[in-house]
Amino acid sequence: MKYYRWQCLNMFFFSFFVFIQGNNTTSFPSGQPSYAPQFNVSINNSNGQLYPASKNTVSCLFDYVRSFDPQPYKQYVGQWLKKNKYKIIQYGICSWYVGTWLLLLSSHYYFNQTDLWSDWQLTIPFTELCARSEQLLQQELIFDIQRRYINQQNPTDFISPFVTFLSRINSEEKYINRYITLLNGINSLRLAQLFLITEKKVKEIKLRKQRLTFVRELFLSWIAEYNINQGKAKQPA
Repeated sequence: MKYYRWQCLNMFFFSFFVFIQGNNTTSFPSGQPSYAPQFNVSINNSNGQLYPASKNTVSCLFDYVRSFDPQPYKQYVGQWLKKNKYKIIQYGICSWYVGTWLLLLSSHYYFNQTDLWSDWQLTIPFTELCARSEQLLQQELIFDIQRRYINQQNPTDFISPFVTFLSRINSEEKYINRYITLLNGINSLRLAQLFLITEKKVKEIKLRKQRLTFVRELFLSWIAEYNINQGKAKQPA
């Protein structure tokens, strides 16, 4: 959602600058029909309502629409774009630069949160984390999920913390993927220095994605085993 808000904000500033800075000396197109639909109305003094004075109002409107020629307006737009093309390019580049910086800063702000699952067991190196017992890690993960997202109104609710966990982890994955896509685009344009992007930042975000994927797979493995055990327990002896 934040991503679309930044896009809308950029388009607003871009349109605003083009509007106030553009050299709007191009004359407005002429050559349209010499008439315009006339809407003569009468007022009923008793209740103040408006009534058409003629039954031909609708037909007059249709005639005007049918006779409307958009070609002069196309020429006007073409002339305006030709005169202001350099300003449009300048403001377009500025809008892209500012918008990219805003996206980077919003991502940095998001990753500085203390409750991200890509930071789970952060004190343990990733290689060492992968070498640990899967069952022990699953127990720790389930305990942390229940502790973080416990239902205050119903502490015995066992399912809702898992639903919240999956929602949060999906949201975090979207932020990481968007950030990686943004970095790849900047690097492909060879503008990494312009946005202060270093190899360290690239490695950090890739490691963050690996850790998040590890946590997701750990949970999915546990939930699969849990469902199997529940199914066995329900089977008749």
